[in-house]
Amino acid sequence: MRYCGMCGRPLNEPTATRERRRVSVVFIDLVGFSDLTHDEDAELVRDLADEVLRVASRAIGNEDGYVAALRGDGLMAVFGAPRSHPDDPERAVRGAAAALTAIARLGEARGRPLQGRAGVNTGTVIAGTVGAGRASEYTVMGSAVNLAARLEEAAEPGRVWVGADTVKAARRLTFETTDPVRLAGFPEVTHAHRYVPSRDTRLAAFPSDVPFVGREREIVFLQEARDQVASTGTAHEVWLLGETGVGKTRLLRETFGLDAPINARTEIVPPRDAVTWLRAPLGDALTWSDLAGVVFDLPMRPATPPLKEGSPRQPGGEGSLNEEDVPRIEAGLRRLLPGEPRWWRAILASVHAIEVEPWHRIDRRRVNRTALAWRDLLAAWARDRGAPWIVIIDEAPPSALLDEFLALLREADAPILVVRSARSLPAGVPHEHRSTHVTLSPLPLDAADALVRALTAPELREAASALVPQLDGIPGHLMELGFALSHAADALDASGDTPLDALLQARLDRLDGPTRRLLAHASLAGERVWDGLLHTLSGGRDGELMDTLLAERLLVREPRSQLTKQREYRFQSELLRRTARELVPLNERAPVHLTIATWLEAHAPLALSEAIGEHFLAGEAVEAAFAHWLAAADVAARTRTPEEADALYGRLLGLGVGVAERAHAALDWARACVERGDGVRATEALDLAERFVAEGRRDGPSKVHGLLDRVAQDASSLRLIDATAPVLDEAPNG
Repeated sequence: MRYCGMCGRPLNEPTATRERRRVSVVFIDLVGFSDLTHDEDAELVRDLADEVLRVASRAIGNEDGYVAALRGDGLMAVFGAPRSHPDDPERAVRGAAAALTAIARLGEARGRPLQGRAGVNTGTVIAGTVGAGRASEYTVMGSAVNLAARLEEAAEPGRVWVGADTVKAARRLTFETTDPVRLAGFPEVTHAHRYVPSRDTRLAAFPSDVPFVGREREIVFLQEARDQVASTGTAHEVWLLGETGVGKTRLLRETFGLDAPINARTEIVPPRDAVTWLRAPLGDALTWSDLAGVVFDLPMRPATPPLKEGSPRQPGGEGSLNEEDVPRIEAGLRRLLPGEPRWWRAILASVHAIEVEPWHRIDRRRVNRTALAWRDLLAAWARDRGAPWIVIIDEAPPSALLDEFLALLREADAPILVVRSARSLPAGVPHEHRSTHVTLSPLPLDAADALVRALTAPELREAASALVPQLDGIPGHLMELGFALSHAADALDASGDTPLDALLQARLDRLDGPTRRLLAHASLAGERVWDGLLHTLSGGRDGELMDTLLAERLLVREPRSQLTKQREYRFQSELLRRTARELVPLNERAPVHLTIATWLEAHAPLALSEAIGEHFLAGEAVEAAFAHWLAAADVAARTRTPEEADALYGRLLGLGVGVAERAHAALDWARACVERGDGVRATEALDLAERFVAEGRRDGPSKVHGLLDRVAQDASSLRLIDATAPVLDEAPNG
């Protein structure tokens, strides 16, 4: 049967696999939820918990994390699996903080004191599918997961506690050390670290020495869109599309000449363009108070949570406008929208300057009345200024109100350019003359190399250039590489996890599962692999997978091969191979090493005998490793330095094989020493051989006694030859 009789899956298709991955784990839980809801109906409790989990999951998703489990009134999320980013620890901390903020705002809107707490920890885990059938799920397991859970349990309400490895990896975030803590199961952890979001530097401007390269075409596209708005006096919408890290935000900053704040802000850019960034808090919708600050030039204040029409909030409440702002808004409305008192009331109510009036009239257009009023106000304001208004919405979370408002704004007869960024074009975006889009491609190789070299220490620039092709021209990844290599000792320390490991893991996640698995298994073979070995490791599915590995330049074909009739490939970089190797779970490595050793044994038993022995040893086949190392040592004694040969014999004698085998190896070593005239080392080797013989005769099975006797005789003969060696060396020539 070639197909499973139960599910129809091809039987030669690899089953779900597991990987070792470096991840950041997030645990989020509600504080005192049971006490808050103990008198509530079960259905109401469930609905509230669902709403909490929904807003928390959305905050995690906005940072591209994976919600692995929902548990009552909390969740577990993972950053770094099943796909990863170079800055996963930072994403995890920001996502956790955003989730706590969203939970608190939900509680405020529902009239309940809802608060969450979060724990974040970074470490190596096993990631993959557990369970079977409908009960299976993708999850992660390991000590790092357990520590994240303990940190969440210990955290104060409303705070994010993180582990030491996360602090080390999240270099651009700010933390403070907690008081001494005791975490069950982790006696070595005496302190945790508390995230300080008020000093979050992720939106800081790029350093002045970071070049902006390779985006000339996209800058021209945006400038032409701005000129079209100015000349026609009609609104237009532009979408910037591209994956995370491709440089959408940087392009907007460079094109329009200002930094992106957390909430709405307007700056006047020559020639009198007004540029406004709208960046609503994660999980929230558009806040009209932010737009009021733009139009009426109000002082900057903390963002107000969005409220539905009909909200009981009164003027002067928390997050509302100050009383002195209201006359200024009213004067602006009379000037910009003369004779539109209905719109005045809608706008004043939306910023909580007056009580919200009930709306009884049926609107046949089914358009949000407040959004329509704001559209007309902003159109009038843009026309009054006489210069384009550029409004930028950078990676906004999903919001029906925001989408509806921007669709109305796109229809305005006013010089308004709406610029939106996203990973892909959402469904329902109209393809018309008022909406266009451009996709940001990865940087070309020369621009990518220039970017990294500008950030890298001079002595490491050549090494950096060799790594650039591995990062696919993604500016965010390239900058992380440059920053990592600016600290050479940290970046190139091969003893543990480094910033480059995270970069390359994100690079490998672009591959599909079977291709990544083949590359990971091939990495165990060493720096070089052959097409026949790849065929064996893939179970005969190497054709399409190899095409991908070569097209992505993860493997490079060598002009010559060590093995006859075999095409040879090498890894693009040793760092890449090391990262791929770390994906293989420890309990899977021995069978893979045995497969590699068996294949090499059939194709190059003598030339690669040392490598074959290494693979047999890693595959826990010690006797097979001994046989191949013995052959390798014999070759080394004739073709390599004495030090290299002695090292191989020394490793042989340290293997856990039978005493007869070790006696035989010691005798061979003695012969090699005699042949090169090293009497001292030959004597040491003969002493070892005779010691093993004596040990074997005493403790070994009777069937090896004959072999031991022959070794003893050979050793005695060799000792006589060795004894004459100094005399022969001193004899006169001839």
